[in-house]
Amino acid sequence: MQRLSRGEYSGADLAPLTNAKRIIARHFPPVIADLYADPQLSGDHVEWISSREGLPVRFNELDKTAQQKLLDRVHQHQLAIRHLADELERKGEFSDAETVRNSVGSPDTDNLFSVGNEPVMTHWRIQPLPTTKATPAFETPAPARPSPPPEALATKVVPPAPERADAEPKPAVVKPPPETRRMPWWLLLLPLLLLLALLYWFWWLPRQAMLGPGGMACIPKPTISETSDFVVVFDTSGSMKINVNATPEDEEWLMKVTNDNSFRRVFMDP
Repeated sequence: MQRLSRGEYSGADLAPLTNAKRIIARHFPPVIADLYADPQLSGDHVEWISSREGLPVRFNELDKTAQQKLLDRVHQHQLAIRHLADELERKGEFSDAETVRNSVGSPDTDNLFSVGNEPVMTHWRIQPLPTTKATPAFETPAPARPSPPPEALATKVVPPAPERADAEPKPAVVKPPPETRRMPWWLLLLPLLLLLALLYWFWWLPRQAMLGPGGMACIPKPTISETSDFVVVFDTSGSMKINVNATPEDEEWLMKVTNDNSFRRVFMDP
């Protein structure tokens, strides 16, 4: 709580201000209700107390941007309070609605403060209704205009024009039927794709898992065979017909007759 302003007490009733602040604080959080400072009577002076926390700065000491932001906040808070007055009136609480509505008005910038970047109004009160301007005694009233003659006051009645029998009837306006949106053709492929996916999942995959991967045919690696101890030689030249007991002279004789084409003579027994 901090005191923002202090002024002389003029004897006005502070009860309507306290009652209005009490009604507003009952329906709104402090950020809106504390727009109005609380009047407290101290001897022959009235002190305006605010429960906001922060350094108080007068409206006239702010720059143009800060002043505009502060006035916007005042307008937002008072708009919410005006809606509260309408709601109270709708519920039948006319006395409270009038008390709340009378607290809404244009802020007096000489009594407007910024406390923690939030507006606070002091010396707020119910503004009296504007009085009608009295006519001075020395002012001569303007002469009244002469009334028009009775003939001019009569209203000339113009009969409606008769309808022509041969007038063509206007064609009736037929509204076109609402256009129906057709389903894109590619949407019809979605059920087919879903069916193929189900077949692949429930038939093809289990079947492949059951069969398993097949064996691969391969050629065995060749091995090096060992040399045999026994060798068989087949000689088809006919030299084996020579007697084992043949002497070197016999072999020499055989070499001499190799040019003879008669194999029968060559391989005859000696």
